[in-house]
Amino acid sequence: MGGDLVSMETPEKWEYINKQIQQMTLPGGVNEWHIGLKKEGNWKWVSGKTLTISKWQKGEPSGDGEVAVISKDYPPGSQGLFNDLDGRYPKAYICENPKGGGSQTSGQQPTTAPGGQPINPSGTPGQQPGGGGSQQPAPAQGGATGQPGQQGGRMTPFEQNCLKAHNDYRAKHGVPPLKWSKPLTQAAQKYANHLKQTDDTSIPHDNNRGEVGENLAWFSMSIPTKPCQGPKTSSCTQCQEMVKDWYDEITNYDFNTGQSKGGVILHFTQVVWKESTELGMAVAMSEKNFFTVARYKPRGNFGFPKDFIRNVPPLISKRRSQAYGQQSMYASGKTEEKTGKAGQLDDGHFNISIFSL
Repeated sequence: MGGDLVSMETPEKWEYINKQIQQMTLPGGVNEWHIGLKKEGNWKWVSGKTLTISKWQKGEPSGDGEVAVISKDYPPGSQGLFNDLDGRYPKAYICENPKGGGSQTSGQQPTTAPGGQPINPSGTPGQQPGGGGSQQPAPAQGGATGQPGQQGGRMTPFEQNCLKAHNDYRAKHGVPPLKWSKPLTQAAQKYANHLKQTDDTSIPHDNNRGEVGENLAWFSMSIPTKPCQGPKTSSCTQCQEMVKDWYDEITNYDFNTGQSKGGVILHFTQVVWKESTELGMAVAMSEKNFFTVARYKPRGNFGFPKDFIRNVPPLISKRRSQAYGQQSMYASGKTEEKTGKAGQLDDGHFNISIFSL
């Protein structure tokens, strides 16, 4: 592979690439590709030209990261539109060569991912070409309080556990995986700190959060407990434990009516809500209490029963669930070795290589 990640300086070039990706499907269903759009003060193409076409998804760029991807249709209605995200998320990619420049052979140097990491032939950041197996991002270190934090934009193991737990449950219902959002995480941490300071175990919702969904959890600690930054131990709590409590409300939910059969359901429905695409979570601990805050964007639990029926589908077959579960591998930032397939596209002006995971 040669050249840089693709730049789209004209509407015609964008229309051509959008037409091509609409004919492609990646394994797992998360049909997004890295493109050569980077935030360096303002958003610019790697070609050096400024961004002049407005092709952002609704509500984007949201500040999630410094690079961008183009989407086939995720979330629905986003055909060919851009979304910003952290450069370390593994995605397929679209590159272009100068006209007549051809492609590199396998003996040449690898291209660099948006985050500055080598890309293997499958387009997966974080792994050296020719290497075997998989490589996990190095975990960030938490602060002095032991709360999950971010360092250099990387997710902590606790945060990865939060995202994986959500996406594993969502896969059971055949809905797309969530992406991790740093802005939502920062807002969740601010409110978790507020609950810690007030030590309010009634855990009231944050009425100033805007059009963002929210799940809250609290438990009393008989012994000091911290978030697990690795395997479960007697002195730490995994994020999946809180997410499971929320999901277990499924027994109270009637999928035929979109309403409760009796009991709380709104934590469960927000976890699964199809139209929510981003997640951020944080925790804070007082002397005796452990508070958890989750934020979702766009918000769920909104509308009439028909909206709940549409956004909270019933459980699907195990086989289909496993297929959807493939998506959470990419959304959670894990790195796997995959076989890459490249398609050479030529519109008479530039060569495009679309690499699929």
